This record gives sequence, structure tokens and C-alpha cells, in this order.
Amino acid sequence: MEKKPWVVQYMYELDRKKRKELLDRAIELEGETPENELRRKLYDARYDEIDGQNVDYFIRGWMGLFYLKGTTPNVFTKRKISKTRREIFSDWKMELMEEYGDVGRDVMYEEFFNTTKLYIDLCKRDKGYNSVLLGLGKIKEDTLTGKIANDIFDIAWQVPRDTGMAEELEVFTRAATDAFCSEFDSDRDLLMNQVRKLEEDQTAQKK
Repeated sequence: MEKKPWVVQYMYELDRKKRKELLDRAIELEGETPENELRRKLYDARYDEIDGQNVDYFIRGWMGLFYLKGTTPNVFTKRKISKTRREIFSDWKMELMEEYGDVGRDVMYEEFFNTTKLYIDLCKRDKGYNSVLLGLGKIKEDTLTGKIANDIFDIAWQVPRDTGMAEELEVFTRAATDAFCSEFDSDRDLLMNQVRKLEEDQTAQKK
């Protein structure tokens, strides 16, 4: 279903104060619809300020998945995966997605899309991330795009499958993929080729 123009703007807006203004205005005009009620709950849960520093719990959840990179379930990693999963799902308020059903999945998709857009923006602006070595020299734009594609593939595709969370994180995977493709439309194959290979390997393993 096509989203309202303000919702699309809300998905793309990275400034938390401007997002709040968009949401407040929409609630004034539309009322506290189930969608807007959930957007408000997620906004309030996502953003915080601790000791004068802005905190984004959705980005923290993203980094929780990054922490699980390269981890596969076994007797030694089971506790690590379980603990980190609980922390991620708490940061992302995943119980709300289930509570609100289809509305929950649609609205959570929007928030995951925005989170991925923010991650991409942070990568682009971080001098350490886009430098050749120790901040000396900037890597080429296509190299930076490839690096971001690798990150999103690892976090949104590989880690959920390695840790047995692929089904639970399907909405996140879809939103992160769409966010990358919207940001780098002409370079979407940097991500999608990895996705296709992963799916081909999984199909081959089942035979």
C-alpha cells in the first residue's frame, strides 16, 4: 500500500527533532490512529538523552547485531546469542510489532528503514570509516558504497541466518535492503548479488 507523503518524509528524515515535529503535526491532523499511536511509542522508546548525549536505541540494536557477526550457534555461543538477542529485541521493542499485527509490521518497517538510512549517513560522514588508513586519505566513493553494502549484507542477511533469527527479523532485513537500494539505486547489485549468492547456497544445502 502506498504510504502518505508525510510518512515517506518521516521515514527519510534523520533529525530526531524534525521527526517529532512531523509526527506531532500528523497526530494533530489525523488523530491517534493505531499507526500513529505505534509511531509515537517507537519514537519515545528509540530516542533518549543521557548525560547530555543523544542516545538512539535502534542504532544500539543495530550494533548488537554487528557484535554477533561471525557467530554461529553451538554449545559455546548459545548464551552469547541468547543474551544479545534479548538486548536487541528490547532496544527495538519487537513485542510491539507482534502486538499491533499488520500495522506493527508496517510501522516497524518504517523505523528500520529510517535506522538503516541513518547508519548509511553516519558511515558517509565518519572520517575513520571512509578513510584509507588511520584517517589518512579518503577512499573512493565506489569503495565506500561497497563497504556499506558489505555491512548491510552482514547485519541484515548473514547474521540473522547464522544465529537463527532470520524469520523473526524478516521485516528488518527487508527494510534495510530497501533503504540501501533507495540510497544507492545504481549500485544496488553490490548488495543484491551477495543476497542472491546466499540464497543459492541455502537452496543447494537443502538438496
